[in-house]
Amino acid sequence: MADSIAAKKIKRAYHKAIAAWWVLLVIAGYSIFAWRFLGTSCLIASTTGLPCPGCGGTRAMYALIKLDIKSSLLLHPMLMPSIAVMGTYAVLWLTHETMPRAMEIALVPFVISFIALYAFRLIFMFPRIPPMEYNRLAILPRLIRLILPNAGI
Repeated sequence: MADSIAAKKIKRAYHKAIAAWWVLLVIAGYSIFAWRFLGTSCLIASTTGLPCPGCGGTRAMYALIKLDIKSSLLLHPMLMPSIAVMGTYAVLWLTHETMPRAMEIALVPFVISFIALYAFRLIFMFPRIPPMEYNRLAILPRLIRLILPNAGI
């Protein structure tokens, strides 16, 4: 029974991804453009100049792959809990018709922790301590400098 639920869900997700291929192409195209010309492939950082809540996550993943747990935790402390939550969510999504209520309830403290960490990092690390750096190459700061040359942004 679980195999048929998982197979149906995977097939449905696959068909939705195929139907939205143009969205994936636009996101991929913007990421490549942003990485090349705006200093980062992050949608938020390349548009606003501000770091996103996940900033440092890719670097933290690379450190984790190299088994450098200390660096991974310093770059993004929520990476490992995020992997655990996403893994659990994926297994439950594949094996259950509906998401168990306990998982929905468990997501609340996780999301609150993620937001609290982001606020902490913005207050104490932004704009100079990596990965919470200000991106002067982003679109919004460039527009502001173009319109208001003396804005100091």
